[in-house]
Formats: sequence, C-alpha cells, structure tokens
Amino acid sequence: MISRYQIVTTVSFRHSYFSDARYTGFSVEPDKATQHTMKRFSLICKVFPDGFSLFYETGPFLQRNRAAVLKESACLRFRIINNDPDFFSYTEGLPENIAESLFFASDKNVLRTDPANDLAILGNQFFNVEDILQAKIPGLPVFEAEAFFRKPFGFIEINFHPQLPAQFALQFKEKETVWRYILSSDHLQDLTQPAVIHKDTKEAFAGPVWLLLPDGKKRMAFESQKPIPLRNKPEKVFQLVENFEPVSGKCKVVLGVLPNPNIKHFSFIDTEKKQGDGKENNFSEIFI
Repeated sequence: MISRYQIVTTVSFRHSYFSDARYTGFSVEPDKATQHTMKRFSLICKVFPDGFSLFYETGPFLQRNRAAVLKESACLRFRIINNDPDFFSYTEGLPENIAESLFFASDKNVLRTDPANDLAILGNQFFNVEDILQAKIPGLPVFEAEAFFRKPFGFIEINFHPQLPAQFALQFKEKETVWRYILSSDHLQDLTQPAVIHKDTKEAFAGPVWLLLPDGKKRMAFESQKPIPLRNKPEKVFQLVENFEPVSGKCKVVLGVLPNPNIKHFSFIDTEKKQGDGKENNFSEIFI
C-alpha cells in the first residue's frame, strides 16, 4: 500500500537576536501520551532545524483530508529541549530562576494572527516546575506527573479543532543593554578629547565617566545614551576617536571598529542609574 502524508500544521521558532530571525537551538520530542495519540490517528512529526511539522496519513485505503483530521479530538504535547546555553544570555523576558521554571505555549493562547499567510503567533508563559508536575495551573490541561531525566525548557501543546492555523510562530526577543566601552589599555589614557561615536551618524556615547576597576586602576568609560539591542551580527559600527568636535563631527579615528559585547558577560553595576521606566540599567561592558 502506498501511503501519502499531508500537512496539518507547522510550528516555527523565531528569535530577533539572529539576522535571519530563525532560532535553531531547540529540539522537540512528543511526550508518551502524544506518541500514542499520533499512532492512533496515523500522524507523524517531522522536525527541521527551526521547528517541526505535523502530517496526517492518507492514501487509497485511508481517504481523508485536513478538515476531517481536525475534527478528531487530539491533544498533542511536545517537550522543548534547549541546546544553546547562550540562549539565556541574549533573550529578553525569561524568569530569573530558570532552573525552577518551565515554558508553556499552546494554540489556545494565540497573541495575534496574520490572515495573509494564516500565521498564528503563539503566546507564552513560564510556570514553576512544581506547578507543572502537580497540575496546579488554573484553566490549563492537566499535565501528567513525571520525573524528567533531563529538565526540558518547556512544552508546546497543539489541540485539533476546525480553526487550527496552518502555521504557528513561537517568537523570542533579544535583550537590550547599555553598552559601556572601558579604555583599559595604558596607551589609550593620553588621548585628547576622546569619544566613542557611531561611524555614520557621529552620535556620541555619554562620557567619559571614570570607573575604578578591580585592579585599582582608574579608567575612562563611555556609555551608550540608551540600551542597544544585542545581535548575532553587528548592525551598528562604533569608533573610538580623539579631538572630537560634537557640533561638526570632526575627529581623528583611533580605533575604526570597536568590538561588540560578549553575550556571556553582563554587568549590573551603577544600580542607582535608572532608565526612563525606572528600571536599573543592564550594562554590557567592553574593554579596549
């Protein structure tokens, strides 16, 4: 018998930190109940680098279409495994205690839809691990209590119904930090009217401000006027210059391209300095 498979729906992972917006750090696997459900309804899951698709079987002796499949009472739940340890360094909106939290996204919690391409943006929440295992989440389906050999990042749940979108996107946002360039090298201490500026716009960082480093040395630093989004590929080029004239933008370039922050390193010093929303600044420090 020749079997054919048609698509039910696709879930894609998206992250604004990456230039192509595709996030390839997740892997997914169906839980035990879902494996039984998929076998019962002749469904398969095909995983690709930035998401997965669900297919239903059809053929000469199993004639059905997507509309018929979606009338079935099927609830599919997939574990999300995060394979990128740096994900937590560049992703906004994660709980502080990620070790005791689980992510949950469901087709029942759609933030918005794009009718042009039938794309649904999944909503998401984080729950305490104990709440998940004890099934204490009001208004959500009961999770089977289970001990994880490896704690997943979270779950995605897809419930079949006639209005199920053909495409879902699970989107994450990059962190934004105040970039602070610290002139740590001895040969940079004698610059005249130094500044850190945008290569094209000549917009200058605030400073110099003086910092006392752990080694006891006092060094100049320059801070971005507002938080800058972190990106895997630089979108802006900053320069270290001297003899800078703010009005005309004239200057002498000392370092033509300054490095971007290391996403593994963050600083929370100067906690009295607040942003416009009253939150403490989150600094990315770059030593040059």
